[in-house]
Amino acid sequence: MKKSNKQRQSPLSASQLREHWIDLAAFLAIAFVNLLVFHHTFDLYFFSDDFCHVWFVHDLIHNSPQYFFQRLHFAWIDESIQLVFRPMVELTLALNYLCGGADARVYHLTNLLLHTCTAYGVFGVSRRLFSLAQPRQQRLAAFLSAIIFAVYPLHCEAIEWIVGRVDLLCTCFYLGSLWLFLKSRQDKNRSSLIGSLICFAFSLLSKETAVTLPVIIFLFLVTCEKTAGERRNQRWIDSIKVSMPYCLVLAGFLLLRSFALSTPIGGYQGAFGQMLSDTVLIRLSLPDTILKFLIPTNADVVPVGGKLTWALRGLYLFTGVFLLHHLYFPWAPWLRRMLVFLIAFLLITPLPTCQVLYISANLIGSRLAYLPSVPFCILLVLLLFPFAASSPAGEPKIGSGAAALINRASSYGAYLLLAAFIVVFGIITCRNDLAWLHASEATVSFLRGMKEELKHLPAGTKLALLNPPGYVEGVSMFSSNAYIKSALQPPFQQEDLSGRFGTLEMLRLIDVDLLNVSRLREMVSSGEYTFFYWNSTRSQLIPASQNEEMCWMETATPARPEITLERHCKVETHGRIYERYYFNVLPNSAARFFDFLDVEIETDPHSIPAPEFRVPHVLVSWTSGYDERFDQFSPIKRWLTPGCHRAAYRVAVSERASWFLPRQVGQIYLDLIAPARHVSLKLVSGKHLVGRLWTDQTALRECADGLHEIKDRDCVLNYDVSEISGAKFAVLEISKRYYNFEQLTGTFRQSKLSLHDCRRLRLPELQGRISIPVQTFPAKGWYHVRVAAMSPDEKILGYVSDPIYILVPDR
Repeated sequence: MKKSNKQRQSPLSASQLREHWIDLAAFLAIAFVNLLVFHHTFDLYFFSDDFCHVWFVHDLIHNSPQYFFQRLHFAWIDESIQLVFRPMVELTLALNYLCGGADARVYHLTNLLLHTCTAYGVFGVSRRLFSLAQPRQQRLAAFLSAIIFAVYPLHCEAIEWIVGRVDLLCTCFYLGSLWLFLKSRQDKNRSSLIGSLICFAFSLLSKETAVTLPVIIFLFLVTCEKTAGERRNQRWIDSIKVSMPYCLVLAGFLLLRSFALSTPIGGYQGAFGQMLSDTVLIRLSLPDTILKFLIPTNADVVPVGGKLTWALRGLYLFTGVFLLHHLYFPWAPWLRRMLVFLIAFLLITPLPTCQVLYISANLIGSRLAYLPSVPFCILLVLLLFPFAASSPAGEPKIGSGAAALINRASSYGAYLLLAAFIVVFGIITCRNDLAWLHASEATVSFLRGMKEELKHLPAGTKLALLNPPGYVEGVSMFSSNAYIKSALQPPFQQEDLSGRFGTLEMLRLIDVDLLNVSRLREMVSSGEYTFFYWNSTRSQLIPASQNEEMCWMETATPARPEITLERHCKVETHGRIYERYYFNVLPNSAARFFDFLDVEIETDPHSIPAPEFRVPHVLVSWTSGYDERFDQFSPIKRWLTPGCHRAAYRVAVSERASWFLPRQVGQIYLDLIAPARHVSLKLVSGKHLVGRLWTDQTALRECADGLHEIKDRDCVLNYDVSEISGAKFAVLEISKRYYNFEQLTGTFRQSKLSLHDCRRLRLPELQGRISIPVQTFPAKGWYHVRVAAMSPDEKILGYVSDPIYILVPDR
């Protein structure tokens, strides 16, 4: 006789019910700690990429809702810079928009809940990893791992930046899949394995870094599931078989990604991607990222040599003492195997992000550490937690007497040390979080100022921003000018103001002080723009006097000012002692008429140290007369050649906003890593050194942000290199698609042709008009185009022209 459903369902036992209550208490405790540490979250606004993503969701829902789910099959955001396929992220943003529109609190609440669930996932995975410990120790060690992960200071970027949820979602599903896998192995539960595969698929659809999970599972089986008497070859074969379903899910994801993006692999491309790829080995060889794992402080809000950093150093010193204790009292075999697995876990998970892996001093890029921080936090608990104090059945125990006394004292010390880590990490996280609060306040002030200024501008006049806001204490306000345009549209504004906003460049340059002077001249001559500066110190938009400051551009170059050495002294900058030479410019009001600064240095050849990465030998900088708006910029860096007696450098200065835009150039500073016998500076005009390139408006349509779209089938440009002495012919360079020439060199004034162009056109005349067929461009998208004068032996003369953005439409 068949049993009824009620008879078949056995009630939960007392121990099972107790476990459920423990799990609920752990979740609530983790949630409380997160609220305590990230209490500023609900005061934050949107940042950078957030504007573009939320605007896209708004536009899709209101203008083409019938394509909503269809678009999940494709990349939602333009693939000009990134080839990414993360539909789960965009789906959660769409759900947030349906719930709260443009209310940032809804999005930040979701991020905080995702972080809480991820920390709880650390709790669940840790309990499974520590399953051979006694139940009480197992729960406590897992809870400490979760709390340390919850307050770990490198997580601010992933949590406070709404689009940073790519790492939150990926890690949350990643841990869910790993926990269900461990449950299926330890409880022999087949349904858990199916759930694990589903979570793995969701993790892949959130971020591509989840591709490491099959490798992590294989390593766990090889290192931690060692059975007595089992042969090594057989264990490897069995591990491959068990991890094979995850490999099949990964293969399915790569096929889906190929359907969406036409390629199974991706990452950053264009100029930014090229720069990242070219510097991978340099960045991976630097200790900065590893040090930030240990000392995760934002240098802009937490002093490097402050009390908090010294407290962390002290905690790591005591951790080293505990490692010596473990050498004296050897670990149980399962702990040694777990140590190997966690180290492998920590080293493997960052590999998919190696193209961009780097954490700056102010924690830019720290969200890349979100997934790797899981094994780091568990590893920290493994190294300190006194598992050996009470081993499970079958494990060797510590004897009595002095050894037992030392072991008990170390146990209490370990608990205190772990508690100290939680407290110090929590305080640092609260301090790091202040940077996001300051950036949020600046973003709100900026958008409010833009809205107010646009209200008062005459109809048909556009607001041009000469220095769009960048970073505030390591937090990106707007990493692209396109995001500012998104922020000026619904749902962030009641009416669309984006058409009345213009900038000099479509994309943000790496050096925010870099200025495309040719583009600025076009904007001034058009009469359509009113120019403003963003004063980051006062968080205020300030109008620029274009009649007084910019109309001089069409006048003749005045007499060259005299530059005299005033004095020199020792200063500390960039962590090194430099010899600073102060130069006065008389008259300083005429200095900005010149394009180059010639620097001549005579030194003792034996006093110049060997070149070091990030330690330049020469720093050229200046003040901006009476205007504080231009005094905050990075100096121009140069490296001296060891053994060289006399060196000369030509520094392009007119392409710097801090030089070009103020009414006066103040004092010029020259910082040298070694004393000089003689130093001299001279200003040089670029009239006979730089080529000119401008558009033909009959064939090109000017779009926003300096883009020029081809109207018909030809791109028509005007050029002139006739004033460059010795020029025999000209060369027109076309960049790769989505590629900025200057982003790899940091200057528009380049004296060499690029190694990263896709086309070169030889122009026999020194000036004239050129018609470029649209087929010359490999595909639709935007390109950089520039011209250079060439000598008879095909060497560049002077410098290439400022580039022009050309937008090639779909053919």
